[in-house]
Amino acid sequence: MIPLTGKVLVAVDGASGGRDAITLARMLAPASARLVLTNVYGVGVGAEADPEASRPAGLAGRALHRLARKESAELLVVGSSHRGPTGRTLLGGQTLAALNGSSCAVAIAPRGYGMAEPTVRAVGAGDAGTAESELAVRTAREIAERHGAALEVRAVADGDPVEELATMAEELDLLVVGSRAYGPSGRLLSGETSTALARRAPCPLLVVPRP
Repeated sequence: MIPLTGKVLVAVDGASGGRDAITLARMLAPASARLVLTNVYGVGVGAEADPEASRPAGLAGRALHRLARKESAELLVVGSSHRGPTGRTLLGGQTLAALNGSSCAVAIAPRGYGMAEPTVRAVGAGDAGTAESELAVRTAREIAERHGAALEVRAVADGDPVEELATMAEELDLLVVGSRAYGPSGRLLSGETSTALARRAPCPLLVVPRP
């Protein structure tokens, strides 16, 4: 599982997305963890440009990755897009950039998440029968136990995993999924499932890297 006992890097931008990220980081991290707030100046950390072609956001993502490695962070927490409905995650360029190539787990807070103290009653995880999803299940179990929450694990080997997990997430306070099952170990490489869930999830999303 992701221990989350060291440093948690939180991307803040002076807007509501930063507040959402701080609230989620406080929920995910135990009391022993250290929260490090950061803002990447001059490259549009909060910019919501085209996620497919966002140079400023890409630079911000790489800067966050470098800082996460320098700080030996176990988790990077970012806010969702400032656009879109409250209570939904919506990928902006910076959020997508943070999902690709991170050396640590990445959590995404839905828009408006910081408006109230979150209650954690149900934590879910997707199980695709891979080492990545096994790590996601163990991490979800640890977080659920810490909050006294119920744990739901959904097998996603058949059917449309995005649709199944997005539907399950309607009843969750946190969804945990694994990175795609190839690429360098210890890196977070967002595949189609995690990227699509980051666009659609109605609850916070935690993506763990390859073990």
